[in-house]
Amino acid sequence: SDEAMDELLSGLVPGLPDEARATIRSRADGIPLFAVETVRMLLDRGLLVHEGSAYRLAGTVESLEVPETLHALIAARLDGLEPEERRLVERAAVLGKTFTPSGLAALSGLDESEVEPILASLTRKELLAIDTDPRSPERGHYGFLQALVQRIAYETLARPERRALHLAAASFLAENAGLDPDEIAEVIATHYRDAYEAAPNADDADPVRRQALAWLRRAGGRSAALAATEDARRAFDAAAELADEDIERAGLLERAGELALAADELDIAVERLEKSRSLFLASGRTHDAARAAVPLCTALWNIGRIDDALDLALPALDVLSADEPDEDVARLAAEVGRLHFFRGEADAAMRRVEQALVIAESQDLHEVLSQALNTKASLLGSDRPREARALIREALDIALEHDLTAAALRAYNNLALDAWYSGRYEENRRLIAEGLELARARGDRLFAVFLGAWEVQFLLFDGEWDDAFALADELLPEQPSANVSVVFIQTLLARAAMERDDPGEVRRRLDLVAPEILETTDVQLRTTGHRYEAARSIDEERVDDALHACRLAVEGELRKGGPQSASDAVGWATRIAHEAGRTPVLAELVALFDDVPENRRTRRTVANLEHARALLAAHAGEGDDATHAFGVALAATRSTGDRWLTAEILTNYGRFLTDSGRAEEAEPMLDEAQELWERMGAKRWLERIAAARGHVEVTA
Repeated sequence: SDEAMDELLSGLVPGLPDEARATIRSRADGIPLFAVETVRMLLDRGLLVHEGSAYRLAGTVESLEVPETLHALIAARLDGLEPEERRLVERAAVLGKTFTPSGLAALSGLDESEVEPILASLTRKELLAIDTDPRSPERGHYGFLQALVQRIAYETLARPERRALHLAAASFLAENAGLDPDEIAEVIATHYRDAYEAAPNADDADPVRRQALAWLRRAGGRSAALAATEDARRAFDAAAELADEDIERAGLLERAGELALAADELDIAVERLEKSRSLFLASGRTHDAARAAVPLCTALWNIGRIDDALDLALPALDVLSADEPDEDVARLAAEVGRLHFFRGEADAAMRRVEQALVIAESQDLHEVLSQALNTKASLLGSDRPREARALIREALDIALEHDLTAAALRAYNNLALDAWYSGRYEENRRLIAEGLELARARGDRLFAVFLGAWEVQFLLFDGEWDDAFALADELLPEQPSANVSVVFIQTLLARAAMERDDPGEVRRRLDLVAPEILETTDVQLRTTGHRYEAARSIDEERVDDALHACRLAVEGELRKGGPQSASDAVGWATRIAHEAGRTPVLAELVALFDDVPENRRTRRTVANLEHARALLAAHAGEGDDATHAFGVALAATRSTGDRWLTAEILTNYGRFLTDSGRAEEAEPMLDEAQELWERMGAKRWLERIAAARGHVEVTA
């Protein structure tokens, strides 16, 4: 067992590094002798160095060889088998760790009835085992007890024999195994690829290579259909390696890049798509290169490189626009329009979107229609919100009707965003739930991150902070990201960690934001980046810098036409300014909303602004105005269901009442706030409540 192996290694090499122990244990596959001989080999080669009472690694142990002594032991054991047993073991090794008697019979040229007694003998000798679990889908299958035995048996075969056996295995699995070939396409592809690699210069190597490539395509398509996006990407990568023509390789890399994008493997997506586009261009295939540029631009945008995306797309679109307008032109025009939108270049964005829509409408290009309508809605959103909402709903209907996953997920996200900005909070949650279900069902991790970020926000606002942190660790990237949703949520989590007085967690969350966001020309990302700057400044005790960043966030959101998001930035500034005694700054921020019409003020907007006004009035000694504003803010935030903001307002309202000599009125509010903060683990707010109550005791 793993526990026994760890005990063995700890006794053999006290202080063996965890990394080395885990690697050895994984490769040992339960064989103690492997562990012992591997340690000896590492010591002999100077890769483990004794220092004091422990050992340290002096090199990498990622790819461990089978120790010569163990290899010789297993080889000797195989040599001791009867000739028919040895022959059967070698053929079984070609089939893999597990196999069926019928498959082994096909490779050995024997009847199944002749194979069974030999298998029984090998089972008695503890080289093989049979699966007898009545619940197992592999019941009746045989398998090697140890992967090392399979590996060494396979390595004893000469390359020509390996090749012949892999071809026989592929043929059997594709035609006679009694299974749907599509379900085992990857296994069949592996046999063809191994056969090709065993003799790449053989006279008939090319047909074998083509078979391997074809089955890898099928395997990739199958995995993609089952939402196994990363498996599908790896299959297309492997197929691209086998392609011998640039055009074919470019197409396979394009597909691999698209799948990497869906899997949120953004760096891989950029690398594959750049290579694909270069191959297309080198072959004079400008339209194909333009098609590959669309997902490439999306990937670049998601890693914060919007300028690079436009620098790539604009010249390509200029070249294509001189040709007959077709789907490639329309797709690229729609993507360029979206990029212009995110750079705040509304006129250029609308021009490109209209170009895409004209082509898409005339040629019935459903995905372009959905994507372009989505971008057009974003352009209209702040001035004509009802029209924008209608366009997004149409974009979603088109995407769902024609099973266009990426377009549908974008529409779900944007429709949910519209609902959020408009104060339709229940509809917002319903749309996020529907979109997230689709993203998970289709294996689209990129949008699972976008939509999952909403779920983390919901948990934070619901007061379920432990669950929020856990979900974030499950869904969000483990490396620094420039994804706007990730930046927003990591910043929000950092704020929650501040309230928990957990500086280590604060810095961990802030360090998961890519520093490139501070230099971006992406309007949306830049505004979100100001919130991040505010959190970073507070962590570094730079209060004035934090308030300045909040002001930039408020101004940016108001320019975008998002007063509710702007008011959330005011809410963050309220917390900072109130504690630091910077109320004049808070008054300036509230004044920025004077021109926001009433019909654009959601309940959340009212809660944030009235909370700020209440604190300003309290500071100015205007008790009646403060009481009124606190009451309005509390009623508004209760109606949204946001327990975090409710707890803040209750605490500050209670402290105001206490300071005003109205302790009896304050107590129920402070009790409710304390219960909420205890649920969230917000240590700093609990200290404020305790201080407020202590003040009551002293003055009494």
